[in-house]
Amino acid sequence: SEADKANARQLRQTTSENLKAAKMFSHKSSAIFYLCFGLPVQASHSARLAISLAESNAAANDQKGPLHFYSGAASFWSGEYSGAEEQLKKSLELSPGLPYASYYLGDLYIAEKQPLKAIEWLNAARAKSNSDEQKGNIDRALALAYTLNNQPKLAKQHIENARRELSSTATKEFPFIA
Repeated sequence: SEADKANARQLRQTTSENLKAAKMFSHKSSAIFYLCFGLPVQASHSARLAISLAESNAAANDQKGPLHFYSGAASFWSGEYSGAEEQLKKSLELSPGLPYASYYLGDLYIAEKQPLKAIEWLNAARAKSNSDEQKGNIDRALALAYTLNNQPKLAKQHIENARRELSSTATKEFPFIA
């Protein structure tokens, strides 16, 4: 009957979408794994596969920002700064509240010896952060950026902040990539 055919089509479509979602999450998990174990080339490949699957799945919209972050982090750790910058900014476009992408952009600009840009992105990351550990790591990077910008008083202030925040007894979180 026509109703059975329609139900079968719907079941095939749903199954196909579920398989794509499962593959996307598998590639996302692989990207995180590879980043945690210092394999940025493999992480980048997995993140890009996950992104391509997410692009064709409207249900994955909330995953797109973090996926671009993983791709950007992998490019950063591979030394591919232009690719990292593009992916990290795309991540922030899709998920503006992600402090990690702003943090990595700040580190990227430190690596490129652009302290004013680094300070801008690191301050944005700090404003979004909700833990002492995140703030401490960001303050450590801010101290370096202010040092590069020949602002020793601000550098010292951020070192003192980092020391205080990183010595708190609060539970430690996963690294920024997880």
